[in-house]
Amino acid sequence: MSGNYLPFTAPCLSCICVPVNIDFLEIENLVNSMLSAKRLASGANMTSLEQQMDLLIYHLYGLTYDEVLIVDPQTPITSDENEK
Repeated sequence: MSGNYLPFTAPCLSCICVPVNIDFLEIENLVNSMLSAKRLASGANMTSLEQQMDLLIYHLYGLTYDEVLIVDPQTPITSDENEK
């Protein structure tokens, strides 16, 4: 590391896990929705969109509901929602 930047080389990238069982377009669309909502109203309630993103990320890494509760014990996501 030099100048507070990580080198961008193959060995550095080889340890990054990128799941292939997710629709990245769905994540992109959700991020765009969140950005649009913030542009329209800086104080916009993002709770619903944030919960959708959380669920996508949990699915991205294949978390079980018990694992979700470890990550976020206060999650409003139900077991049924996580299993979909």
